[in-house]
Amino acid sequence: MRIRHIFAAALLAGLLPTPSLADTLVLSPAEAETMFNEASRQWEVVIRLDDDSAKAFARFTQAHQQEKIAVTVDGEVLVTPMIRSPIYGGPLPIGGSESAAKSQDLAKRLQSGRSILTLAPAK
Repeated sequence: MRIRHIFAAALLAGLLPTPSLADTLVLSPAEAETMFNEASRQWEVVIRLDDDSAKAFARFTQAHQQEKIAVTVDGEVLVTPMIRSPIYGGPLPIGGSESAAKSQDLAKRLQSGRSILTLAPAK
């Protein structure tokens, strides 16, 4: 958890590139697991957020309807989905990996708190 706090502090202090402090959201996964999506033929990491993050995520998606957002882990943009309507609950899937090993590694890093999950409007 210590790395998460250092990263979040750097993010909040403006030391890391972000669109704007007010538009960046740091989330805390309660769980992260992998699954294979038959439709896309790719691996996904399915994230369940802790209660505070789920509430913040709902407010963020409410504020950013009809916008693309960047979902990043440790500063690397993984996906840029369009927010069509507010998301008030349920799992957050992050897809796009053709490798089970990469998805499992990402899930382990998120689950352990070694990696930081952030959202921001996409550029």
